[in-house]
Amino acid sequence: MELCDVGENNRFLFSVYYDHLTKEELSKLIWTLTLGENNESSRHCYKIGHGKPIGLGSVKITIREKSERIFENGTYRLEKQEQKDIYVDKGIFDDLETVKAILTMTDLDFAKHAKIPVCYPSVVDSNGNIYSDASNAHAQHQWFSTNYQLGSSPEYLLPEIDRCNEQPLKFVTYVGNEDSNTREKPDTKYNSGTFKETEATIKFFKHKENYGFAESRELDKDIKLTSRVIQGYNNKQDYKNKKANIKYKEEKGKNYYIAEYCELLK
Repeated sequence: MELCDVGENNRFLFSVYYDHLTKEELSKLIWTLTLGENNESSRHCYKIGHGKPIGLGSVKITIREKSERIFENGTYRLEKQEQKDIYVDKGIFDDLETVKAILTMTDLDFAKHAKIPVCYPSVVDSNGNIYSDASNAHAQHQWFSTNYQLGSSPEYLLPEIDRCNEQPLKFVTYVGNEDSNTREKPDTKYNSGTFKETEATIKFFKHKENYGFAESRELDKDIKLTSRVIQGYNNKQDYKNKKANIKYKEEKGKNYYIAEYCELLK
């Protein structure tokens, strides 16, 4: 794959076709395309392409012309509006908190005014030092990939957009194999507090769905496992009825515990 930088002030043209929209729906479409400001000087821009978390790919979409067929008495007439005459209802989404977050995220000046860094989350070692090497195991995307491996219970979420200067990103912390350049058999965990420990029996583990459960006589609920926490994980192995030492924690609202470390017993 070949990548190229198109540079600043390049223009691309495209058309949007619509049919059978009410006036309100058309107003929402216009707002969605323009982010409420139909002019090139607007600071609200979409992000397109790679490098978005570090500010690349900022694109301002403006509507240069709106053409509409008006059907009357078995025929139609074509009405056109130039950019300066196209009405944008800036308040059409005022009651939606999600839209306020979108406007914050698409504001080119937000990070500068909030005095927060524009960067990917970082990977740190067990002493809290950010890795500076370019190895895959320590690359910034591991924050996202490790988070996804947790399945339905991600440990770390990005901060709320309107409080991101108060809620710094948390980092993936390596507790073993820190010099490894592979993540095929990860030996990692999140630096997220203290855990309890128990000996348990794995009831089942589904490799394709990346989850399983273990039970312990000491606990009133099962423990959920993912491949991330199983030391020396092998997607060909049958883990049913295997004994293991498991470090786990309780998560509010869940009817099971969450495993953070699972070591099979011989």
